[in-house]
Amino acid sequence: MNAARPLDRFPIIRTRSVDEVRGALARIYAKPAFEPTAGVKTLDASVNHHHLQHIELHYNKYGAAVRVGFPETDFFLQIFSLCGKGEAVIGKTTVSVGPGSSVVVSSHVGYQAFWAADFERLVLKIEAEALTHKLAAMTGQSIGAPLVMNPAPDFARPEAHILRDHFMFLVSELSAAVLPSPMVLAEFEQALMVMFLRANRHNYSHLLEQQPPDIAPWQVRGAEEYIETNWSQPIALEDLAAVTGVSARSLFRTFKRNRGYSPMDFVNQTRRRYKSKH
Repeated sequence: MNAARPLDRFPIIRTRSVDEVRGALARIYAKPAFEPTAGVKTLDASVNHHHLQHIELHYNKYGAAVRVGFPETDFFLQIFSLCGKGEAVIGKTTVSVGPGSSVVVSSHVGYQAFWAADFERLVLKIEAEALTHKLAAMTGQSIGAPLVMNPAPDFARPEAHILRDHFMFLVSELSAAVLPSPMVLAEFEQALMVMFLRANRHNYSHLLEQQPPDIAPWQVRGAEEYIETNWSQPIALEDLAAVTGVSARSLFRTFKRNRGYSPMDFVNQTRRRYKSKH
């Protein structure tokens, strides 16, 4: 009996057929190129895939060395190796991928890759529009030029490990016997988008590194009132930024300094308080 793989409750295909793998990948990516290396005639392929509101999680292994080419999409991708090695070519940049490393692909950018026979990967896909809105909420600025990521994450930075650890935790939760509630999943994917923007360098990173300005006490109270009214629904950064008229980073900084805890801590406190009354 085969050992359980990540996201096994969301299978797309189990096959030894090259054509069936191409068809399965085309359901996730628009008409990708997929070719086993010379001499390979059959595969031992497994593809799992799950779609949340704004992110997708993808697992695959092919059981043979393959070359692949993926066209431009309206998603950002981050590919993590579970075992084995490979390399991805994005424009003129070649990134080695193995345990302890990953590669990031910006939206509307295609890429080529070679994956070794023992390569198993997990992929985090994030809708470009949702990620851009998240960045605008975090910075309080409109995003004009397209968001472009550095394809080679720096795992010397703790933020890169935080993203990977939380992504792997979400995969394990979705692979468990009992799934998290829809509200928990909605807020977790919101958090992953924030982590993705903080973990990976991009052309707007300087805005996230600047110290955000302080906000007025009434804006902090406005966030609290919104949370108290909407505690039973998923709370997103965009909601808090819109209701207060400030960047999420300014809100979080002032909120924590004035209250001693973050807005999301207040969300959890509020939920516990209201649930204890019912």
